[in-house]
Amino acid sequence: MMKNDRGFTLIEIMVVIVIIAVTASILVPAYGKIYAKQKFNSDVAAVENIVTWAHITAAAQDEDVTLSVNSQQGAITAEAPPPVPSQDQPQSFQQSNSFTVNSGQPLQRIVLLHSTTQVRLQANSSGMQPVGSSAPGQQIIFHGDGTCDGGDLEMIDVSGNDALLHIDAATSQVHQQDSSQGGAQ
Repeated sequence: MMKNDRGFTLIEIMVVIVIIAVTASILVPAYGKIYAKQKFNSDVAAVENIVTWAHITAAAQDEDVTLSVNSQQGAITAEAPPPVPSQDQPQSFQQSNSFTVNSGQPLQRIVLLHSTTQVRLQANSSGMQPVGSSAPGQQIIFHGDGTCDGGDLEMIDVSGNDALLHIDAATSQVHQQDSSQGGAQ
């Protein structure tokens, strides 16, 4: 019997290389778009979380909480006054300095957005303002009674991903709307 020691021909190897190159040229841009969308979605989720934190903190402390947007730093900040020390502690804990709850520092949460994401804030009391400007309308106040000034946060990134977060004035709840159609998602 004859032994067949034949390997791959040069043409067969070139065909495999071309197939790999075509597949890679399709998958790499798709992966870039998926990665950009995931980064944008994480920014949207972080903004929703800080709005919810501002609402809950305002209601829990019965104090105003300010949500500010600064596009120059790429940051959204929620700041609440320092919590009042609890008066329902045992007498021995109230007299001890080692169990002090109130440090005198305001409560603060900061969300740093990816450098590719931009945000614009439209508070109900004013028109659309670029965030980070000195014009009014760059903050929303959450009140202790569960209401807030209300407004919209429009988010967009360089890949074209966009989201419109509506903050309801009566309930302080945040809802993501489809910014291209204006309907709720």
